Amino acid sequence: MPTRSTSSPPPVGPKLTAAEVIELANAEAHKRGYNPAEYQKPLADYHAEDESWSVVYDQKNANGIGKHFSVSVEDQSKKAALGR
Repeated sequence: MPTRSTSSPPPVGPKLTAAEVIELANAEAHKRGYNPAEYQKPLADYHAEDESWSVVYDQKNANGIGKHFSVSVEDQSKKAALGR
């Protein structure tokens, strides 16, 4: 008789790519009055525990002090939300 495994299936990776997430985050930033071109190129970071992404924007500034904000994107729904 075969043995059944009771362990949960291995986690499935994100559905979205980092490029897709950055595109969604840029759209949300524009919608909220930010211009992503005024910020350093953002990186998308995936969080498997809640299946979401975070994208952080740091303003380009010669003296090292600039504004920053973040956008979170839900991997399943593609819903983006601006944070600070």
